[in-house]
Amino acid sequence: MIQKLIYKNDSIKKFKSAFKKNRSRVYTPFGLDRNTKYKGLNLCEYKSGEKYLGVLFRLRGERGRGPGFFPVEKFDLTKNPRFKSN
Repeated sequence: MIQKLIYKNDSIKKFKSAFKKNRSRVYTPFGLDRNTKYKGLNLCEYKSGEKYLGVLFRLRGERGRGPGFFPVEKFDLTKNPRFKSN
């Protein structure tokens, strides 16, 4: 079962994904309601520790390709003032 993440700066900063073999990145969904404007929002984490917020999507008729990822913003509390902790 995939662990759902809470959409808060502290929980995103402390979260560490469990990487399976031969995977360079892991997508973790947020525990948000499907009827909100944040539907499909995921955290993409690389083995190097970089974290990106983005939307996972699937195009019609392209089942075999797997989901696409549209990066919205890099999660970095030191460089990005919009992600400052309160």
